[in-house]
Amino acid sequence: MAMQEVKHPIGGKVVNFTGAALVQDEAQAVLDYERPRSYEEPQPICAAGITAEENSRMRMCWNKAMCGEMKIPEGYQNIAVLIVKWNNEIDQLNSAAEVEDLQQLFSKGFKYPTEVINLHNITKPQLQLSQAVLHFVCKYDGPHNLLIVYYTGHAQYHETKEFLELFANDTKTDVPENRYPASANWDNAEKPLSIDAESDVLAILDTCFASNLYKNRQQDDLRVYEILAATGHDKVTAGPGPKSFTTALISALKELLDECGDLPFLTKQLCDKINLHPMRRKSQSHVWPMFKRYDRSIQLAPLQRTLAERKEEFNYDRTRGVLSLRLPLTVEFLTDQQISTLA
Repeated sequence: MAMQEVKHPIGGKVVNFTGAALVQDEAQAVLDYERPRSYEEPQPICAAGITAEENSRMRMCWNKAMCGEMKIPEGYQNIAVLIVKWNNEIDQLNSAAEVEDLQQLFSKGFKYPTEVINLHNITKPQLQLSQAVLHFVCKYDGPHNLLIVYYTGHAQYHETKEFLELFANDTKTDVPENRYPASANWDNAEKPLSIDAESDVLAILDTCFASNLYKNRQQDDLRVYEILAATGHDKVTAGPGPKSFTTALISALKELLDECGDLPFLTKQLCDKINLHPMRRKSQSHVWPMFKRYDRSIQLAPLQRTLAERKEEFNYDRTRGVLSLRLPLTVEFLTDQQISTLA
């Protein structure tokens, strides 16, 4: 069905709840009902005096109210985390302390089931990583779930063969007798996430060259798969410590948990918080969509109640249509109560 547009003869403020933004433009109401497809999400344009945080707040409030009214699933039924690091014995970066803090935040603060795999080189690290990812997918996969995989350690992107190699030590040639090289191919190991899983996927990569994965693959899929990369294309990132991506990630997650409470926040908001960290302003992080989906993004929020209770209350009906609505306003922003009443 083609888009129908109704123009009003007078100017005014317009709120676009699809993009959670107020715009200074000729007032118009747009109704766009169609079957779900991949399309480029409209970029929010902020009116004077309206901050990105206020736009995000209004969007979250609108989504929550609409989910309640339309009985649409709000958030994920389950969210699980797999943390991948190198065993302390061979981990040149000594990431154990940061990983422990992040693990506690995910498991205690957000109440996500969290597992840690310590890769060693007594057996082939590639087999360990592939087995850990496959086991994680088998255990937590589902069409209404989110799988988060976090990695910290060294990495190198191979342009010719187009894959990201993970390794424990930057002197990769120094392999003790009866041990295997401490390296693994990320692209091979993550195939259960990108190909076989039904869940949405968020890969958080605290490593150099992580953004190079974005140009490696973009495929059509009904799911959402995003990469939160510590730094940009062909860029390196700081190791564990005050300047590390993981330090900023932990700080940003805690801030958003305090600010949002039980309400969800977008990975874009998380990335923005990380980039505002005083030690990370010269090393910007990025969120990359690995699948060609522009109509929604991954949202994070603490899990409430038990998994059995969430399953019982969850609405399993799939979304079959999209309604984009723009309304003229005579004020610059709406309160949460006004948004809920409007919904």
